[in-house]
Amino acid sequence: MNWIKNDTLVLYPEDNLDLHQCCSSSSSFQQPLYTLYSVINHNGSINDGHYTTFCRDLSSNQSPWFECDDEIIKYLHSDKLSLNSNAYLLFYTMKQTTE
Repeated sequence: MNWIKNDTLVLYPEDNLDLHQCCSSSSSFQQPLYTLYSVINHNGSINDGHYTTFCRDLSSNQSPWFECDDEIIKYLHSDKLSLNSNAYLLFYTMKQTTE
C-alpha cells in the first residue's frame, strides 16, 4: 500500500472563526468567536519532513506574524499564511466578548 501526503490547499480563517454550527448547545447566548494564533506546518513527504510554525503574539495591537524554522525567526508575509498548503495543526484562542 502506497500512502501519499495530501497537499491540498485548505482555506482557514485568521479571525472570527465561528463554530456555532458544530456545537450541540442550543442556548440563546452568543457563541464565542476564535482567533488564529499559531499554525504548525509540515514540509516533506508522509514518511519524512520538517516542521515549522507561524505564530503571533495576540497581546500586541499590531499582532505581526512570524515564521519560526529551527533557530531562524523572521517576519511572515500575509500571503504565505493564507496560501499555505503545508498547514498541519491550527491553534485558535477564544476572543473576549464585550457583553
